[in-house]
Order: sequence, then C-alpha cells, then structure tokens
Amino acid sequence: MLRRLAFAALLCAPLPAQALELSLPVDCALGRDCFIQHLVDRIPGPGVQDFACGAASYEGHEGVDIRVPALTDLKRGVTIRAAAEGRVVRAMDSQLDHMLEDGQALFAANCGNGVTLEHGEGWITQYCHMVLGSVQVRVGDVVQRGQPLGNMGVSGATSFPHLHFAVKKGELVADPFKGACGGSGLWRGDSGLAGWTPRPEILNWGLAGAPPTLQAVKTDPAALPPPAGGRDFIFIWAQVLGARPGDELRASLRDPSGKIAADEPYRVDSGSGVFFLRLGVEPKDGGYEIWPPGGYEGSLRLLREGRELLRDSRRIDLR
Repeated sequence: MLRRLAFAALLCAPLPAQALELSLPVDCALGRDCFIQHLVDRIPGPGVQDFACGAASYEGHEGVDIRVPALTDLKRGVTIRAAAEGRVVRAMDSQLDHMLEDGQALFAANCGNGVTLEHGEGWITQYCHMVLGSVQVRVGDVVQRGQPLGNMGVSGATSFPHLHFAVKKGELVADPFKGACGGSGLWRGDSGLAGWTPRPEILNWGLAGAPPTLQAVKTDPAALPPPAGGRDFIFIWAQVLGARPGDELRASLRDPSGKIAADEPYRVDSGSGVFFLRLGVEPKDGGYEIWPPGGYEGSLRLLREGRELLRDSRRIDLR
C-alpha cells in the first residue's frame, strides 16, 4: 500500500526539465503495424485509470504494452530499441517463447527475456517479452539511444505478442505519458508519442469460411479458410482495440445485388483490452438457399453515442 501511494504521488508531481527523455522503444509504425494496448494504471487499489482518465489498462499494470496484431507479425523481426542512452543492469535470454491463452496461469519469470537499463539520476527502463536468442546486450554494456536490444516476442507471461515497456524513478513507477489525469510527459517530440492519446483502432479483421477463435486470429489469421459459398456460413471476425463500454460495434454483409444479408450490433462491455467479434451469416439470412455467385462486401463500424469513429470494408468473390 505504501509503495502504490508513493507511486501515485510521483505521477501527480511535476518533474524537472532535465528529466529522462524517451524515444519510441519499438521499430514500428504506431497505428499501422503496431498498437498500444495497455497503459500504466495510475490509481492505487481497486479501479483502473490511465493518464487520459480512461480505462486503457488493468489493475496494477506498471508499464506500456506495445503490440503487433498477431504472432505471425513477429516473423519480420520487430526490433526493440533503447529508449535512451544507458547501461545494462539486467539481461535475460533463456525463457521459451510461448503465448499464453487467456486465463492461463502466469509463468514465474513474468518479464521473460528482457533487458533493464540504468540512465542515471535513479531512472531505469525495462523491456520485456523478447524472443529467445534475440537479446543483443550484456550486463555492463553501455548502449546508445535507438540501439537494438532484441526482438519482440512472447516469452514470459503474455497472451499476445508485445513489448512491455516500464519506467521507474528509483523504486517508483513513472507514467511516461502526460494527460488530463497526470503523467510524467517523458516522451521526446520526435517519438510520435508526446501528444498521443488512446483511441479506438482495428487491430485486424476479415471474413472466413470457418468459425474463427480468438487464439486463431491472435496467432495466424491468414491461416483461416476463405468463405467457400454454397450453403456454408460466412464469418465476419474482428479484433478492435480501445473501444469503451457502451460503444457499439456493427458488422454487416452485403450480397452481390447490394442487399444487406446481415447487420448485427455488438455492445462493448469492457474497455481494458481488445474486443473480439465473431458473426456467422448463412444463406437463409439473406433469403437464399445457397449463396449466389458474385462479389460480397463485409463492413465493420464502431459507433460511440451515435457518432461513427471507425469504418472499414472489404470484398470477397464467391463462385
């Protein structure tokens, strides 16, 4: 309790101008091929609050989770880089890569393969969940801003591929973002994060010919079979990040004539992670015995208090 109270006091206190300045610690394009899923939980005890007064976190979370949509995205090698110049004080590269299923017990080495850097004045940064065999530094090494430390992976306690990036001042957690509900404001102007705020984003979505599971779309969505037509179902699936409780996610399907075969609303009930949607549409939903050949359009929309925040669509051809 004392530690979390001190944590809250630090986050609300102004920091000196010479405080640590951080660069983006992942070699990726935010909002395009990587996304921020969880932020620092700024309040002690029960309840969750991020720096923007929202709930893009979970209770007791002490870092920033920057993820890629699926496990197969790691094949390109997502480089983790030093957010600032520092000295390596901890390094681990012995944990197996294993993406946990939701609700599965956590490993003892929660951080997995990772690196901790010391930056002086009591500042440290921590980089977790790297791929086994990818860590490129050793304890005692001095690293420069932007220097590669390893590659993003799924070692330790994680149910999705990401970097857990944490900042501390001594033993106290520091939130690197600054917003309406506080934070340290540690990001450099060229990091792309100095003015960033949580927003809803589509991680990935598509149309499939078999019922997709959450684990399947987190692992390799390209392996899902395409719709086959005939009497088979067409499944619309999506992972949406940053939706708030009360938001409405709508999935729809238009047939080759432009008629809506399905248009289903889903009420979001949690805002702390990724909302998974799966809608199965069969020919009789569109008034058919079998799907007529031609082009079909699936669409996805996110509405908040009647205002459209997200929209995307894609086509498939059935023969």
